[in-house]
Amino acid sequence: PTPTATPAGVPGEPTPWVMRVDYTNSAWQEKVIDANAPNTAWAGGDALMARASTAGGGLVPPEYPTTKMSLLYAVPFTIPPDASVNRALLYLSPLGYGGDPMTLRLRSVTTSWDNPTWLNRDTVNGPLAWEIRGAYGASDVDPVFREVAVGPDVTNLDRLALDVTGAVGVGGNLALKVEPWCTPQPLSGQCTGAVQFGSVSNQSLGDRPYLEIDLVAGPTSPTNTPTPTPTRTPTPVPTSTPTPTATPTGAPTATPGGAPTPTPDPGPLHDGLVLNELCVNPVTTDNIPDGIVDGGDSAVELFNHSEDALDLAGYRLCANNSCLWLEGAIGANGYKVYYEKWDGLSFNEGEQNSVRLEWLGQPPALLVDALSVQGQTADHCWAAVVDASAVWVESWKGTLGRGNE
Repeated sequence: PTPTATPAGVPGEPTPWVMRVDYTNSAWQEKVIDANAPNTAWAGGDALMARASTAGGGLVPPEYPTTKMSLLYAVPFTIPPDASVNRALLYLSPLGYGGDPMTLRLRSVTTSWDNPTWLNRDTVNGPLAWEIRGAYGASDVDPVFREVAVGPDVTNLDRLALDVTGAVGVGGNLALKVEPWCTPQPLSGQCTGAVQFGSVSNQSLGDRPYLEIDLVAGPTSPTNTPTPTPTRTPTPVPTSTPTPTATPTGAPTATPGGAPTPTPDPGPLHDGLVLNELCVNPVTTDNIPDGIVDGGDSAVELFNHSEDALDLAGYRLCANNSCLWLEGAIGANGYKVYYEKWDGLSFNEGEQNSVRLEWLGQPPALLVDALSVQGQTADHCWAAVVDASAVWVESWKGTLGRGNE
């Protein structure tokens, strides 16, 4: 299905919100076209490679001598006619880099393609040729709207965020070409560079690409104002399901090696989806378990304090500067655990950590829950004193995936 954003807000005021598009809600297409295999349609795999080189020949136009492997993305989505796009970011996971620095030129694709090659934009209903081989013609693509420099250090990033606003059409849809080139070295006159990005079929869900679109609905947009629910913070909570909860005011602040005095009274319990446990200093504890104890065992647990299962689409879980869009569902009074190693969240082992749970399924964007800790003793975990409590204690015994004790 093609995702459609539904604006909501206060009449007469622009309403910003974030729309996420990925392989779960869009007929996402991506392809590689290769000058050195001009008649070969990319068969797919875990990664897509963009490559530039002065070597290897290939059927390249003389104006673009180093571009050897370009990427094409076609991502359908729909926005309301009265909404505008502030910015669209394509998030790609860099899996590997080799050779010299490159520049990625971004263009909007202006024609349709189906199982393309370097020579043909359509090999299913044709072949139908590009106007200029490699997709450079005026009927193939628009002029370059952005250039992004990349090098070996790009692999230090969890994700490379490309501003692809210039490739979003009126009313929606991304039609993008990523075109790499390299600058020959002064002495050798040669250059070669290649970068691999996680594909939409990568076996690791955390390495798959996704698109975030920041939208603004104007004063004439439909108005569907959520009814605020009194909470401990002034954050409004939509009354429709799912119902986010408030940010706990009892967020613990610890120092390494110490722990606050536990409060036996759990106080009122929160309803809905909440942060429930945080384990970010594994020294001898194999939380995953996979036989290896390292920072990848750091984890955060969510708890659904509800008698109904909850669809996680629209929720985003962030740890420090890393974020993960949630997928699937969580059962009634169920638990979900997210790990640094498996899910790409970034924790600071034994040090200060900030975790937040956000709801971005419909405007306005809401902070559902948040936790900040100053430190954590080795092999200890911060946990709600009982499930869904706002009172947290540090304990040596983690209970990830089951009830807090």
